[in-house]
Amino acid sequence: MRLTAWVNTNEKAKLEMKRETAQTAAKAREAERLRIAQDLHDAFGGNLTAAALLLVKISHEIPAATPEQAHTLLQLRELISDSKHQLQQVIFDLRPPELSQGLESALKNLCEKWQAYTGIVCHLEFSTEQSLSNQETSPALQMHPEQALALYRIVQEGLHNIAQHAKAAHASVELRLADNSIALKITDNGATAVKPCSSKPGTKGQGLHGMQERINAWGGELHWEVLQQDGRDSGKALCLSMPLQPA
Repeated sequence: MRLTAWVNTNEKAKLEMKRETAQTAAKAREAERLRIAQDLHDAFGGNLTAAALLLVKISHEIPAATPEQAHTLLQLRELISDSKHQLQQVIFDLRPPELSQGLESALKNLCEKWQAYTGIVCHLEFSTEQSLSNQETSPALQMHPEQALALYRIVQEGLHNIAQHAKAAHASVELRLADNSIALKITDNGATAVKPCSSKPGTKGQGLHGMQERINAWGGELHWEVLQQDGRDSGKALCLSMPLQPA
């Protein structure tokens, strides 16, 4: 009896140590993402702004530009504008600024931008047992910021996978927070033949491997479901559950 109890305690300690190690690694990766995002903003953002201002100055200094020169200036202006937009998108992906306004706001923005970019209709349903804004009466719903970021990344990768492989017309993200638990479901009405959960490191499923690492780091569980309608496959769902970690 004592041996069994010792074994159980030892296994729990190992699992907890493994989880803490995974969380530490996840935090280190996100800290590096934040540093890279800041470096990109400071270095390239400033340079692109300076280049745009110089281009305006050159345009004023060549008032009687030939059609070829005018076309070249226009191309340069568009190139700088596109580069700034791409840089902003990279920085956003590295560290979404909307998370400072809360997870719900960040996910809403993510789904709206994803829908605009992919043309796939995306519906977000975010619910809690009590309002997250009512933090004084519901301290358990003050989610740990690193866990909120992990959930954001999981949704981001789930939507990316749908856009890349599902050939879907509709998608939905459902996130439900309770006092002690989190339930997330990402569904689409696309192809069901893909087996994303079988991805391994080093394959084209690297993003999904990272998703699984984030889930493991917070003691969560992941499974996939094939959706049925009228006896036929109608899509699939990524289902996630994990304990809610207060800040």
